[in-house]
Amino acid sequence: MAERNPGAGAFERLNQSAAALLDPLVDARLAEQPVLQARRLGEALMLCAQAAERAGVRGFSHLATLAVPHLQTLAGQGAWLPCRDAVEAWIGALIAFCAGHLPASEAGALMAALRDLPGFPAVPPQFVTLIERRLASDAERIAGLAAAGADAGLAGAGPADARRPAPAMPEAPVPVARDELDMLAQALQALADESAALLSAMPLSTHGAAEGARREWLDLVGERLRHWINAAGYIGLAPLADLVGLAVQSVIRWADQPGPVGPAADAAQRDRIVWLPGALGDFLLSMAEDRARALCRGLADPRWPVALADDQIAAAVAAITCWRLVPSRQVQAREAPITEDDLSLRVPADADPQVVDNLLRELPGLSAALADAIQAMADDPAPALADAQRAAHTLKGSANTVGIRGIATLAHQLEDLLALHARGGGGPAGDALALLEEGVDTLAEMCEAVAGQGPAPAAAFAVAGRLAAAVAELAGGDAREPEAAQPASDAPAERPASARGLAGSASDRRDPPAPLPDGDASAAPPEEARDEPLRVRAAELDRMLELASQAAMLLAQSQEELARLQDTR
Repeated sequence: MAERNPGAGAFERLNQSAAALLDPLVDARLAEQPVLQARRLGEALMLCAQAAERAGVRGFSHLATLAVPHLQTLAGQGAWLPCRDAVEAWIGALIAFCAGHLPASEAGALMAALRDLPGFPAVPPQFVTLIERRLASDAERIAGLAAAGADAGLAGAGPADARRPAPAMPEAPVPVARDELDMLAQALQALADESAALLSAMPLSTHGAAEGARREWLDLVGERLRHWINAAGYIGLAPLADLVGLAVQSVIRWADQPGPVGPAADAAQRDRIVWLPGALGDFLLSMAEDRARALCRGLADPRWPVALADDQIAAAVAAITCWRLVPSRQVQAREAPITEDDLSLRVPADADPQVVDNLLRELPGLSAALADAIQAMADDPAPALADAQRAAHTLKGSANTVGIRGIATLAHQLEDLLALHARGGGGPAGDALALLEEGVDTLAEMCEAVAGQGPAPAAAFAVAGRLAAAVAELAGGDAREPEAAQPASDAPAERPASARGLAGSASDRRDPPAPLPDGDASAAPPEEARDEPLRVRAAELDRMLELASQAAMLLAQSQEELARLQDTR
């Protein structure tokens, strides 16, 4: 018997939750109680947002988080009845969106209609653009789920049909440094440790794993593997990055599967995910052909929903072993001076919303990890240097994947300077350590600016110049003086294929993006001309927003249970 498409159940529940949005609006008992009606509608929106998350539709939760408090404000101020028609029209559009009837080109109208409600608070333009892109991407996903659900018998979604060809063979062996391979292997060990910690709290039972714990585990694995793919693709291991991308696609399918899953499926997921970091790490550390063959055979295992085709194993082995080992990546002074274009923080207009969304979630944690490693250098420089290099390298790769040139440029300078200090055998101290701290602080401000949590750092240009000069001095080159800003081209920047979608080839991730138009940094007023804002770490703000979202959903669930109890009296 053919397996049912795992996304179909999530799509059905999303439609049921969306249809329930009408209940508070058509309930005659609530017609004269606007505050209660708005509260009931808010509860329904948050429940629908949960169903959307389970279906992989994440833009809905952004809308719900913005809409619910404002709807309650309107009701409390007596403005509910005049706005009721507009609210009903918006809910109708939401239902059409969840049913797959709203084209991707029109999905952004959901955000526009919400902002048109009277008194709606201002939303940073960067967030508006991000949400609109996210909704357009979600509309395409919903359309795909709807088409899959309409397919006769929902057959053909089983693992046997998801066979993929081998990655493309490089034209010539790719030079890869031993220290870069070591960093990739260390990242895999960190993934294995995090995964094991979650699995220890998720015991295997006769009923399989609980849905919430399973999804948390799969989400973490998918996120860490995407980080790893970005880093591997950037240093030139495009075939290996593309091969591991098959596992990421499998993890996404597992996460979309309605739970709880049965014990057999649970055991298969555990086995494959526990196996992957070790097999990848063994290959990276040995570079042996037999380890490459074992890795490719493991990724052809039919337990993966998306697997390498059996007849493609030999070609995959040849592709991932086409490299040339060098002792260490050569750090050289920049041939061209850093310009304002190099420090642009603009997100390319054609960036894939899902990739941008992932990057915005990753930036605070990566920036905080780099800052923590720099701070630890005074006590234990050797491991702190390794941690800092790994964090800077991941930041550079992630920013290049999307095309955010400023973060990639500054992270690259920090990585080079850290590598030179590590090569010298001792940790940085005094002015050298102070410069690294200044660079990390500037990079953190850049990450916050991209996430809409603060202004672009006014000192970025000067800091980047000092970092480049330090790299040139330690590497034995001549530092170039930074150039003033030049007129930027209006042509869209070319970016790696991975920035246009997760399934794209990683073969061009190594090349940095072309110059982008100037960001807000060039227009920033002098430091003395503006008030000093309160500085809060991006990681802390990100955590606060995450907790607020979780609290909103828990509150909606609690209010629903309370309403049920009151109805039984």
